[in-house]
Amino acid sequence: MAIENDAILPDIDLGEIDFDISEDEERWEDLIDQIMAGSVIPVIGPDLQIEDENNFHQQLIKLFASKFGVTSKPETFSQLIYDHNFKNAVKRPEAIYKLIYQVLSKVQKRPSDLLLRLLATKKFPFVITTSFTPVVENAMRQVWGQDNVRVLQFRNDPNRDLKVDEGDVQNEKSMMKPTVFYMFGKYSEEKNRYVVTDMDMMEFCKAWLAGIKTPRVLTEAIKRRYLLVLGNNYSDWLYRFICFSLNNNVEGMRTMLMVNQHYNDDDPLIQFLHRLETFIQKDPEQVVNEIESRINKREQAQGSSRADTVYKNDVFLSYSRKDEELVMKLYALLSTKGLRVWYDRHDIGEGDNWRQAIMAGIHDSRIFVPLLTANVEQEIMEEHEYRAEWKEAASMASRMGGRTFIVPLAEQGFDFYNQLTDVPAEFQERNATWFDLGSDLNQVAAVIEQKVNEVKQLEERMRHGNS
Repeated sequence: MAIENDAILPDIDLGEIDFDISEDEERWEDLIDQIMAGSVIPVIGPDLQIEDENNFHQQLIKLFASKFGVTSKPETFSQLIYDHNFKNAVKRPEAIYKLIYQVLSKVQKRPSDLLLRLLATKKFPFVITTSFTPVVENAMRQVWGQDNVRVLQFRNDPNRDLKVDEGDVQNEKSMMKPTVFYMFGKYSEEKNRYVVTDMDMMEFCKAWLAGIKTPRVLTEAIKRRYLLVLGNNYSDWLYRFICFSLNNNVEGMRTMLMVNQHYNDDDPLIQFLHRLETFIQKDPEQVVNEIESRINKREQAQGSSRADTVYKNDVFLSYSRKDEELVMKLYALLSTKGLRVWYDRHDIGEGDNWRQAIMAGIHDSRIFVPLLTANVEQEIMEEHEYRAEWKEAASMASRMGGRTFIVPLAEQGFDFYNQLTDVPAEFQERNATWFDLGSDLNQVAAVIEQKVNEVKQLEERMRHGNS
């Protein structure tokens, strides 16, 4: 039996509803979902690095061509080094590596505004560059701090590529530390240890495809991420190779978005990527604008909804593993007071995405309690997850009003202003709750309970319209 529309929804005019949901809108939302979850890795090529029609590689080629009287107008380094004028001037083609090193050691190029804006979102702590120039590294240092960025590189040298903090990471968690990975090596005086010529590229490709001498932990972790590919004006085969090398499965390539204005819709590469359901855009500036705008909207929505939020947790405990015994005692005391405490040993289940669980735990807690001890001061040379937790909590606090969110718990003698410890300013600005090792933690637990109750009282006033 047919049923009339107005019999079901008598008060709605279906003619006013737009049933045409944009596919692009869905793809953008999927992309931002993955970015907010920390699952996207940008792969930055030469074309996004600097503000110039000619990328840095092309500028270097023109510089050397002019310097050594090359008139053949080479477009690649291979064309340059095999030009007879260049060979006559430098005697050996291998001199190109030392020449590049000498120039890049003295010349600093300002990163493009687009690159800086993309990284300034701070949603991409781990970045891959396919260029040997230091531009992406310099951009990361501008955003995250000069001394806070780790540099890894693949040199096609198994003696170094498999070592932690040279070519590989210790574990997937450590990828939250701001890092630049040079996929095809970083400029140096060593010949053939970074990709300059076509022959270099073939040798690096062979090594990546073999797989047994590439950074194992890193490559496995990248397979579980999505790639945001920008500024890579490569040939069809090379682009496919890069994506395949990073994902190791053509049919399952997790390329969320590819941006390059040089490709046409009828190019075989574009058709290939469409078959893999890759989200393709051609305007890098529009893409960065969109990513910025959508991230801001998400964060504003999260902030504006706080007054109506039913928090899952009262307290988030952030600590060094060396302080675990102390934290277990504090957790027990707070729990006996009826407080809901987020504690990683209890709140990250087997098989959970640990990064999402941690970030969700911070956002779903009334207060954030960083435990600051002598152990933290002694761990300045090591990678630890609590530093990423600090940064997320500080970022949240900076977007809040004046209400208490961060409640530092500090061991007597802890130096908040030790630059090597790198405690966020948001921690330093608040009065810490101090304690002595071995002392009764009941007073500490009472202070934390009081802070939670103050936030609850503020929530109650806000619900009733009283500030």
